[in-house]
Amino acid sequence: DTVVGCLNDGTGVTGTCNDGDACTTLDSCLGDAAGTCQGTDTSAVDCNDAIACTTDSCDPATGCVNTPSHLACDDTNICTTDTCDTVAGCLNDGTGVTGTCNDGDACTTLDSCLGDAAGTCQGTDTSAVDCDDGLACTADTCDPAVGCQNRSIYDLDLDDSITMGDFALFAPHYASLFGDPHYLDCADFRYDHSTDPSDVSYFGTAIGRGCSDPLIVLPDAAFFPPVPCPAAAVSVGLSANAVTSVIVEVRTVVLNGASKSNSFETLPTSLEEDVGIGTSVVVELWVRMFGDGAAGLTGGTIDVLVDPTRIALQSAFVDATFGLFASGEVDRSAGIAHNLGGATHKGDVAVGEWMRFGTLHLVGRRIGRAQIHLAPGKLEFAQYSVGTISQNNVLLFGADVQFEFKTSRVLRDLSR
Repeated sequence: DTVVGCLNDGTGVTGTCNDGDACTTLDSCLGDAAGTCQGTDTSAVDCNDAIACTTDSCDPATGCVNTPSHLACDDTNICTTDTCDTVAGCLNDGTGVTGTCNDGDACTTLDSCLGDAAGTCQGTDTSAVDCDDGLACTADTCDPAVGCQNRSIYDLDLDDSITMGDFALFAPHYASLFGDPHYLDCADFRYDHSTDPSDVSYFGTAIGRGCSDPLIVLPDAAFFPPVPCPAAAVSVGLSANAVTSVIVEVRTVVLNGASKSNSFETLPTSLEEDVGIGTSVVVELWVRMFGDGAAGLTGGTIDVLVDPTRIALQSAFVDATFGLFASGEVDRSAGIAHNLGGATHKGDVAVGEWMRFGTLHLVGRRIGRAQIHLAPGKLEFAQYSVGTISQNNVLLFGADVQFEFKTSRVLRDLSR
């Protein structure tokens, strides 16, 4: 303008232009007086390279910027080198990578990177040695998820031998689910969803044996109970595990015939009437337990000894109450009934009640005094659900018998 000079007016001006921003497209004149050229920011779409490990942005001066992030490619595998390629994306290559690692298997040691492309971490299975607890009565296995599993199948008090005390700990689990099809339990050796006599038969192959005895039958590994029965509070040592708060008393009663009941509150009285030599005499062994605790007697064994020159030991058998694992081998020539006894799984032998334990038949051979001795058997007495009873707490009383030509009479009890 000849008066005011140059006039630059954009009013009404339209058309394409360039706003100088590399991040915009469709730049056009707005038609305003200032002559503004403005584009639309389409960088969010235009700069997306579809590579997950890059950070996509836009610089108005230069345009799209795709910055690689190697951390975004971390596969948490220490055995790979993790990089972000702006064309191929994440590259996780283990070629040549060495060093220690963790293969996620609790049964292996010395885990290390193999250096292969896949980034393999591999350890050596040392569980056969690492999981060996030195106890022959445990089944030592390894679970890759949790590590060593030392299952005590029969030796529940963990003293490395299988005794009546172990069965006393097993019995409550067996009895509580006897015949019940709805539960699994540590006593379900057959893994058939119930406990029944077949489960006890497994235990019967082990009781009284050393843990390494080849005659012991273990459940098939495929049918193992999922959880071992609870062990005693003390892990090792019979003396530590032995129950000392109760007393077991075994008394010898001599009779003409068997008692009419197998349980009494009061001990039966030995015979007083005359019995001729050569006539069979019934000798009953009666047992009771008293002391602390409500749980009753599970069982045990004793040896009965006589002088075979004075008394003929004809037979010996266990009362039906203790019929599980019943034993009693008679050696007539030596005058011994070995390991007379057995067990009950029910735990219903009440504390303080006299229970008939076993019966023997004897015949007097010579005139004079003869003694019936009792001694500890192979299997210690045990308290139901508690464990082995200390042998110091087991009192055994035999009998002293005077035989005459026509009669015999029990004179007194003889304490061991």
